[in-house]
Amino acid sequence: MPNKTFIENKKKFGQDNEKEIANYLNHKRFDQLNEKWKEHMKKMFPKIKDDSYILSYKNPDGYAKPDIVIRVGDYIQYLSIYSK
Repeated sequence: MPNKTFIENKKKFGQDNEKEIANYLNHKRFDQLNEKWKEHMKKMFPKIKDDSYILSYKNPDGYAKPDIVIRVGDYIQYLSIYSK
């Protein structure tokens, strides 16, 4: 079984990753995203357009799901990040 320090470090890494993703998406237009995120966003928001504005934030409760909330226009999607 992993020690407590390993588990805490793993949780911190996961939370850092969630924050990084939320910050990357927040206050961007769809056409400003890299190709990987364009593909993900098209799956979550099939009607997204190049000039669609994205709002995103990390759930402030680090132990609750979903990890990230993403809004495009009137549509909201919830994203949970899996970290190994």
